[in-house]
Amino acid sequence: MTVPNFSNEQARSDDTLRLDHAEDVLRYLKTYEYGSRNHALFHTLWHTGCRIGGALALDIDDFIQTRENPILQFRNRKSAGTALKNGNPGERDVTISESLRKTLVDYIEAKRE
Repeated sequence: MTVPNFSNEQARSDDTLRLDHAEDVLRYLKTYEYGSRNHALFHTLWHTGCRIGGALALDIDDFIQTRENPILQFRNRKSAGTALKNGNPGERDVTISESLRKTLVDYIEAKRE
């Protein structure tokens, strides 16, 4: 199998998700797949702006569930196989909305595999 070589310019996409489409997806997930992995993942991606790899690298301990200031802690764990794209400089704490906090709690408590 021949794997094509792409320049950085060719490998990058400028596609964006329109606001109305994202809201439609969130509405669908909230109605028909509430608390599912897809719902928790899309809600996290949309409301934090994180990369998919960053969201998938989150552990339970990275979710600080205080009602006053809920946060997600993005940490570079290369040795555990969950490295952030930008390594240690990409580590950050992101304050999340009450809506996202509730979605994550419901996913963890009811649906998490």
